[in-house]
Amino acid sequence: MLGAVHIKSLVTRLTHLNSPGALPPLSSAEIEAVQTAKARHNLRMARFTVAAALIPSFGLVLVDIDRYRQGLLHQSLLYQALLVVHVFFIAATVSGLRYMPLREPVIGPNQVRGLNRFLIAFLGSIVALSLFGILERGSTTILSIALMLMNLVFRLPIRMLVVVNVVLLTTACLLRLGYGGGFSSVVVGLLELITLSLVTMIAGAGLSRQMTTIVLNEFRESRGKQALQSELDIAARMQLMLLPRHWPDSSAFSLFGLMQPARDVGGDFFDHFALEDGRHVMSIADVCDKGVAAGLFGMMCKSVSRSALIQSDDIAEAFTAINSELCHDNDEAMFVTFAGMTYDPQSGRVRLVNAGHIDPLILRAGQGLEWVRAPRCPALGMRPGRRFEALDLQLNPGDVLLFMTDGVLEAVNREGEQFGVSRVEQAMQGLQARDARECIQALVDAVHRFASGVEQFDDLTCLALMHRGDSIPATQTTS
Repeated sequence: MLGAVHIKSLVTRLTHLNSPGALPPLSSAEIEAVQTAKARHNLRMARFTVAAALIPSFGLVLVDIDRYRQGLLHQSLLYQALLVVHVFFIAATVSGLRYMPLREPVIGPNQVRGLNRFLIAFLGSIVALSLFGILERGSTTILSIALMLMNLVFRLPIRMLVVVNVVLLTTACLLRLGYGGGFSSVVVGLLELITLSLVTMIAGAGLSRQMTTIVLNEFRESRGKQALQSELDIAARMQLMLLPRHWPDSSAFSLFGLMQPARDVGGDFFDHFALEDGRHVMSIADVCDKGVAAGLFGMMCKSVSRSALIQSDDIAEAFTAINSELCHDNDEAMFVTFAGMTYDPQSGRVRLVNAGHIDPLILRAGQGLEWVRAPRCPALGMRPGRRFEALDLQLNPGDVLLFMTDGVLEAVNREGEQFGVSRVEQAMQGLQARDARECIQALVDAVHRFASGVEQFDDLTCLALMHRGDSIPATQTTS
């Protein structure tokens, strides 16, 4: 059984594999992971062993009943000893039934000890059966001993073990017939030989290099997943580092953005910066995919968009330049929904372009909500040569312009319902926010209450601008 292989042997194999990407020496936590993998394979082996031993156990019961009826148990100490061994074997088989549930149990120290005790008792009963069989039937049972040793010592592939065992069992039947044992004797011997063959074959498979390799490969795969998750975490942190961390907040206007990333790396981002003429540029985007590729594409989009928005006098022309750059050499056909605007703090004038993004929402001071229906333009990166149209918008003092990505609208609760547009309106209706931060926090809190207990599958990204109408220069505050 695999439990007989000491953990140091596994560690030695793992750290000296003659294959590409051999792993360095393991830490105590990684050794514990290998032990868990070993215990899991022992559990699978125990289940198969118990299933294979149920029929021979029933056969042994019939054998002992037959011997009792014939009075053999009273006449022979050997049969009495065999009865004890049979009971021990059957008890071990029955005790192993607790490992047969379909659901995989949590493997802890107590379960590992119990599993090892079961396997030791089970194989001990097999050895006892074999030894007493030598005394009972002589040279025929020597074949069963050879069968057990072959299964344990020769680490053959499992299919070859099956073939060899079937051949040897057939030979055993012919030998017993040749010795004149009769049909009943053949059945009795065959039952015990099947017991020995099946159980020791599984034990041999557990000791074999094949099973050890499975454990090591499983651990290697687990460690590779950990390394990949570590890289994803690094990519997510890099993504957050590239987002603005300082937000203008003054008597003229308040600006704030927030992204709460999901487990995977996403492609959401936002940006803001001031132009030389006093206007401010603000943008929010959502890449079509998730993962590292989407994150990298999003980083490139941010760099390209900032450059184009700085160099172009008109935001619509800037979008045309961004789209052309993103379409160039875009073999993966990735695209990004993008909303950008220029904002004049003195007049409250906004010039907005929406390239396939969710419509922004205006919280009109004392006048309710209004969705901004800008000219619908295609997402960026889909087709070169497209032209983009801008919408001129006037913000009054106290108005809040709110942008969001689909991670807000598509957040789901335990019933599978999406947050949706109507719940956004409910969360924002009548809100008396003092600045852009409070507006976003109210929306995000509403999403969290709605999706409580459900794992977030997409980034929650929002950007809000509150126009206050005073032209005092903005000061920078850290988020």
